[in-house]
Amino acid sequence: MRVRTIIGMLECSSHAVTDEGLLDRDVVVWTSGMSSVGSAPSEVSSILVLARFGESAAQRDRGYEEGVLLVHVPLGDDESLDDVCVPPHGVVYVTSERSYHEFLDAFRRLPEQCALLSLRRVRLHDAFLHSYDLQQFADKAAPIIGNPLLITNSDHRLLANAGSIPEGRADVEEVIECGYLSDGVNAELESNGIIHDVRVSRHAVLTASPRFGERWAHSIVYVHQMEVGRLDVLENEKPITPTDLELIDYAGSLVGVMVERLGVAGERVGAGSSVLRDLISGTFLNEETIRSQVALTQLPLGESYVMLAVVGQRGAGSDYYTRAGRLVSDAIHRCLWTVDGNVLAVIVPVSRSVAVGYDDYERARTLLMLNRRFRSVLEHNDMYAYVSEPFTALSMTAGRFSQCMELLDAVGESQTRRIRYFWEDRFTVMACSAKSFEKMDALIDKRVIAMKVYDQRHGTKYLETAIMSVSHPGSPAEAADALNVHRNTYFYRVNKVRELFFLDLKDGDDRLALAFTVRVLEGLGERFFIDPNDYVTE
Repeated sequence: MRVRTIIGMLECSSHAVTDEGLLDRDVVVWTSGMSSVGSAPSEVSSILVLARFGESAAQRDRGYEEGVLLVHVPLGDDESLDDVCVPPHGVVYVTSERSYHEFLDAFRRLPEQCALLSLRRVRLHDAFLHSYDLQQFADKAAPIIGNPLLITNSDHRLLANAGSIPEGRADVEEVIECGYLSDGVNAELESNGIIHDVRVSRHAVLTASPRFGERWAHSIVYVHQMEVGRLDVLENEKPITPTDLELIDYAGSLVGVMVERLGVAGERVGAGSSVLRDLISGTFLNEETIRSQVALTQLPLGESYVMLAVVGQRGAGSDYYTRAGRLVSDAIHRCLWTVDGNVLAVIVPVSRSVAVGYDDYERARTLLMLNRRFRSVLEHNDMYAYVSEPFTALSMTAGRFSQCMELLDAVGESQTRRIRYFWEDRFTVMACSAKSFEKMDALIDKRVIAMKVYDQRHGTKYLETAIMSVSHPGSPAEAADALNVHRNTYFYRVNKVRELFFLDLKDGDDRLALAFTVRVLEGLGERFFIDPNDYVTE
């Protein structure tokens, strides 16, 4: 049992200690008196002994080396511990409204309470060993702790809850329904300094809700000294005692192990943003809820965004993409990332538009292409990034991530282009998404197919000429130069295109049909079967 817990169990009025860390020391209560300390079992590394103030020279001179000495200090009506000398090393001064003999009787009952606490700790550890996820652990831990509990991560996402919540607690019901601590609940805890006190003290703190009058115990969950979440216990079924607070801290340490193991800590500790994970899965109910939760992350609000799907080694697992996510987040500031299967999903802010027209494409491309660190991450780790259309409404995140995956399916992994943009390959994606022959066949203009087949049979270059005509509108000279032919040859071919294939390259609709069909054919590659006999008659 911790010294802090013992002070609470003895209902001490006040205490004083030179080193606050002494209060968190785990000790064995020794009730045989200071004279019997030497007979303590050798395996006991730290014991706690009770003494009356002034009865030992150790507490005045060199402190207490055997463990922790709890010294009962009697005070007058107008006195406080500030009037007493500073406790030496290993000594804790306490005061109580009880007499020393009453205090001693309460002290002698502590071993029994320590044994009960140890038993509950063993039960908690057993629950931890036999739980495969946090919800299962919460279901088993709540009866041991004796009250309902909530487990949240560093993104304020609700990871698990268990126990009976009293009726009329709309705030708690809202958290359970939405899956996140609301702004109101979190702001209340922060503004009242409650969470600050828990962080500073590094142990569970019992507080009262000013709005509902009920008490909560809050314990910060840490992994490798980093804050990864919080365990909150509501005093409902039984009063929360000092031993309960110690048990809640122990439960929080077990939660920390599971959070690290399951990778649900949130972006603040480098395990991916659970907010982005829920955006992709469509968990949020509306845009307002989305914005309130995104506001808790480093992603700025009110900007344009693009989604990225980053892929690397085939068959790589979540650990690989978790490391990749940390590299990407170091390279792209203010982004959020999460691992979705065998893909790293990243949402990137691309600032606000300042142009009259739509410059989101250019801003997104510039941001990614000029980011040398990001490009180095891709190149050095043989990874590829597939970028969605820009968007402003965060509720569109799931759809934009689907675009990234469609782009990945359509173009595959290019050995020359590490970054592919949906808006540059939209026709390829459309062609790839047309799964049946009938749908693919409906996308293309058959006059263009006839031209392609004719060129293949006769060695002509009418389709290439038509493409250059569209690529260099209103500039026959540039089109001829691109084809490396004389202008007269170019005009001859253009006229033959109209004559043989009924495509007028001066007509806007025909030019559109040509451009669209060519891009679709590029996307289909060799997957679209063409029977030459259907298009060309010898």
